[in-house]
Amino acid sequence: MGAAERLEALCQRYARGDLAEHVAGTDAEPLLDRVLATAREGGDPARLDGDLDRMEAALSHLGIDGVTTSDRSYRVWRGGAGHPVVHALVCPARTCSRAEPDTPVPPPCAVHGRSLDRVQIPT
Repeated sequence: MGAAERLEALCQRYARGDLAEHVAGTDAEPLLDRVLATAREGGDPARLDGDLDRMEAALSHLGIDGVTTSDRSYRVWRGGAGHPVVHALVCPARTCSRAEPDTPVPPPCAVHGRSLDRVQIPT
């Protein structure tokens, strides 16, 4: 799993609102803060690999596993005949690989503090 996918998993976990509370006052707190600050700066997510590894290790000592990994499942895009117009919601800064099916109200990105961007997927 690459850094962009790991950052996506972190973004989704961070959006739940409990991660900061769980790491407060622990060795994982400054690592989480640094990862979030670096992600907000933009650029190549691969530069986060070391901090993501260290944060994951610190979290495992707290009994919190899999923060920067997630299960993937396959969903069939529903389309009609011909070439349907398909939209998806993606990371507003394109620093992670988060992509979700389109919804009327895009959910927020907890890392960047903005709604996910709607993009058209070529079919």
